[in-house]
Amino acid sequence: MRLPFHIDPVGRLLNDIGLAGPIVASAILAGDALLTSVLHRDLKRSLRLSAALAWLYLVISAVRCLAPIQSADNEIERVFRVIAAVALSLALAQTLFVLLVDFALGRNGKKPLRPMIRYGLLGVTFLVAALAGLRAGGVATVGVLAGGAVVIGGLGAAVAEVLRQVGAGVLVQYARPFEEGDVVKLVNHTRRGMVLGTNWRTTTLRSVDGLEHMVPNSEFVTQTVTNFGHGDRVFRREIEFDAMYEAPPERVRQAVISAMRDVPGVEPTPPATVILSAFKDSGVGYQLRYWTRRAVDYEVVDADVRARVWYAFARAGLGFPFPTRTLHLAREGDDRDGHRTVAARLQRASLFASLSEEAVLDIALHGREEPYGAAEVIVKAGEQGRSMHVILEGVVAVLADDGATVRRELFRLQAGDFFGEMSLITGAPRTATVVTVGATRTFVIDEPSFRAMITRHPDVAEALSEVLAQRQAELAEKLEERTIDDAQRRATKSVMLARLKGLFGLTDK
Repeated sequence: MRLPFHIDPVGRLLNDIGLAGPIVASAILAGDALLTSVLHRDLKRSLRLSAALAWLYLVISAVRCLAPIQSADNEIERVFRVIAAVALSLALAQTLFVLLVDFALGRNGKKPLRPMIRYGLLGVTFLVAALAGLRAGGVATVGVLAGGAVVIGGLGAAVAEVLRQVGAGVLVQYARPFEEGDVVKLVNHTRRGMVLGTNWRTTTLRSVDGLEHMVPNSEFVTQTVTNFGHGDRVFRREIEFDAMYEAPPERVRQAVISAMRDVPGVEPTPPATVILSAFKDSGVGYQLRYWTRRAVDYEVVDADVRARVWYAFARAGLGFPFPTRTLHLAREGDDRDGHRTVAARLQRASLFASLSEEAVLDIALHGREEPYGAAEVIVKAGEQGRSMHVILEGVVAVLADDGATVRRELFRLQAGDFFGEMSLITGAPRTATVVTVGATRTFVIDEPSFRAMITRHPDVAEALSEVLAQRQAELAEKLEERTIDDAQRRATKSVMLARLKGLFGLTDK
């Protein structure tokens, strides 16, 4: 009796599938096993899919070879043939993708490709492999592409926004306009934030107030993005302020630039600059430009800079204009009364303790007060000295300039002490840096006033020589780590007194 079906495994392999298919599937399994032993652990999972597809192909091939069928045109037979061809094609594509893209280009996972770029390449690879498998299985790929185009066209209106977001995400991943940790700002957003991560649709930013914002990637493609970096680059900030018309521009510029020394967050290079920007109704407009790396909290740096500008104006006797009219009714003698207050504080200083009230008042009339903020440099080592300071209020620290990164503190001075006299007398550069500990007010005596003071009040020279000898002994003990005895101090005092008398033409009584 003749069977209604026949079994012909060898003929099926040779005619429909061919011996190349099982050989390729076996090679894929062997290659996956070999690659698994050398690949990074994150890439080993990628080979499981190709191994599973290769086994699927071998199972389907075995079923097709051994299962009885009615004829070669059986529909089930064709479905199995197409599935087998697609499975083999995808298995081969997955293995080659891991070998060429992940292992070669991605350096075995040590510097992997961005996820969206990798998935995009993998999707294109699978699409091409699937079409090749369909064609090998006897399916007309032209019809498949045409039908897919019709379906995509019909769904285009519904998924247009999703596709736009995905496309924007791909562009952001490819162009890489920023990295994780960078501080960025969009032109249409009032706040800036630090980049935490980017996915296929959004980029997550953490703003300066601690909140996280998920911004669509399309906004990074269509808007101007400012990238401040993550502290590795300097950028410029601009502060606007006004001064009175009576203040010469050069005096304003020098006062403000001198106040920019050692401001936290302000970079010394490039240096800060002040430009005259406008002539306004009530005053002259200026623009202070400085450079910083503080992208996250540059508002704090701006606030410190504005505070320094205020103190600089106060020290220089400058004022800020405002659109009001003020009428001052001054009584005769008010100005002298103010100087008497300064003289009372000066007389508490050891330098002027031996002078009469009228003599100290005479000194107060020929000097000026200067206010300083906390942590502000009053004099700096290496600068030429043209004045000395008597501390009226506050405390200052005297720092050694020995080339170290962190300047060493020698000692502190408080109300009644003075500094800067050696550079004023000898004309030599400053030997130490003086920085305020807190809010400080000093009385400044410039070179002409100092000369007049020594000439009119010779007793100051005696007190000054005593203090200079004591000061030099303390500096020698701090810097040279040696002890100065009383005899050396008396000798230093005599030398200092003789030098002062010689400089100012004083004679011994």
